[in-house]
Amino acid sequence: MCGLVGVASYRSLDREQYLAQRSALLDHRGPDSSGEWWSDNGKVGMAHRRLSIIDVSTDGHQPMNFPELGLTLVFNGEIYNYKELRADIECKGFVFRSSSDTEVLLLAYHIWGIDCVKKLNGMFAFAIYDRAAAKLMIARDRVGEKPLFYHFDGETLHFSSELKALIAHPELPKKIDPLSFDCFLSMGYIPSERCILEGYNKLAAGHFLDFDLK
Repeated sequence: MCGLVGVASYRSLDREQYLAQRSALLDHRGPDSSGEWWSDNGKVGMAHRRLSIIDVSTDGHQPMNFPELGLTLVFNGEIYNYKELRADIECKGFVFRSSSDTEVLLLAYHIWGIDCVKKLNGMFAFAIYDRAAAKLMIARDRVGEKPLFYHFDGETLHFSSELKALIAHPELPKKIDPLSFDCFLSMGYIPSERCILEGYNKLAAGHFLDFDLK
């Protein structure tokens, strides 16, 4: 289990307000290491708490940033077929820097774009920032084993592995959604993409969200 939290906006953000405190709330998800990354324009920031499983060295540190490709990734989960995908990628001439499935995922996106998710066998929630396309993509596995919450106010997208890391920001609303609360009382869970708080969503299982910063 790892934890991720991030933000993407049409405007430049105050870096001090957005990630450090929220990332600290996810420490229990990844006690081995932590990292924070911001785009040069200050519009995209991502933080990660790592539980080291595959490639426990610092080569698998996140956020994983490849400046030469203009790609940055935060990832929670495990790609079961990463060795097969790695072999396919190596056949295309790429040389890996680590033995992590994180790097396989990043390069898979570089080669196949959003269609890379069709090739993934595993449990995952991740976010990739593509500088050249000026886009951020978040995605979740087909069963929805790995959680991913988000809030969009029309200008700024907030996302995280846990809801409490989102509502830690003082400007975001904290109001119970009556219909979701009713679902919880009657069924014992909140279905699909609904969330207990009004204005928030769970990314539905097997879905991705493409946020165009332009």
